[in-house]
Amino acid sequence: MKKIFHVYGNEINLGDWGSALGIKQLLESASEEEIEYRNWHTSFEQNQIGEKTVSRINKECDAVVIGGGGLLFKKQGASNKWPLGMLINISRKNLERLKVPIFVFSIGLNQDLEEKKGLFQRDYDGIHFDRNQIDSIRHLNEISELFSVRDAGTRDFLEKIKCQKEAWLAPCPSMFLSTGTKPLQGSKDRAVGINLRGNAQAQLEGKVGQIIPRLKEKGFEISFLSHNRGKGEGMNSSEKYSVKTVVSENPLELVKNYEKMDFTIGMRGHSNMLSFGAAKPFVSLSYNIKNDFFAGMAGMEEYLLPSNGKWSAEEFMGVFSKMVEDKARIKKNFKGLKNKFQKMDRAFAKKVIDSI
Repeated sequence: MKKIFHVYGNEINLGDWGSALGIKQLLESASEEEIEYRNWHTSFEQNQIGEKTVSRINKECDAVVIGGGGLLFKKQGASNKWPLGMLINISRKNLERLKVPIFVFSIGLNQDLEEKKGLFQRDYDGIHFDRNQIDSIRHLNEISELFSVRDAGTRDFLEKIKCQKEAWLAPCPSMFLSTGTKPLQGSKDRAVGINLRGNAQAQLEGKVGQIIPRLKEKGFEISFLSHNRGKGEGMNSSEKYSVKTVVSENPLELVKNYEKMDFTIGMRGHSNMLSFGAAKPFVSLSYNIKNDFFAGMAGMEEYLLPSNGKWSAEEFMGVFSKMVEDKARIKKNFKGLKNKFQKMDRAFAKKVIDSI
């Protein structure tokens, strides 16, 4: 039996949990031995990996796998208790105490489009991190047995900051989650799922409020798809527009809810990724560079609208209508790319298993 200490975001954000679950499925499919996981959620400040935990890892585990979310994200201000300046809550000293091999699996950059540049040391083509984080990322890259990222944009960034070890491209495994059932069909091109972050800007919420009546006039059936476990996420005024919020309790249930849609309008990065995995054309309401990176990988740049942009509801409907008309080509493209990306992930998972 292989014992893996798995470091990932949390099991509240279903996208991050879906990434972690996808990693587990890939590793298990590549391993002839049973795998036992020790899960460690990074997105809570009290969950620091201290000296005692490091000692247990060295004594009881065969490897550390870091992956399940966009962990390369600097926490700002007084709440910054992540010593490395990114969402991996371990000090440099304790990181260096680890004696088992470290594998970094499909992590990515997170940076909101409106983040203030003045807080950062340097500008790498619009990506702004300070010296501490740059040094920490380089160090993690150097000491890892194998290192992979979820998108080409993150890999380019690692090259710009002169990381020495090769960064494999392993697209986010949430796209390949298997529910074990036959995918559901939509409702004759009428079902539209909308995802907004819980703290979506009021301006964007207002725009979506203008979009919903226009979609309904064209006969589309609208649902909000929550990515938060146990509570709804979307517009506070959903009842005003007679739109139901669909809440999922785990990533596989969320995948099934995406399979029920025909098209999606997604703000969260994982909304775009799960749409892709389910072969559902999407408009991305990008709030973060990860949306932009993934749109480029999926060939969906022309259907990306920045959440802080000045586009109107009429302009959105033009983009949405074009996507609907182009659905056959988009779905065919998704199928080919998904097969390609899945092979890349399986190859990386096999490298990890062979190295433990």
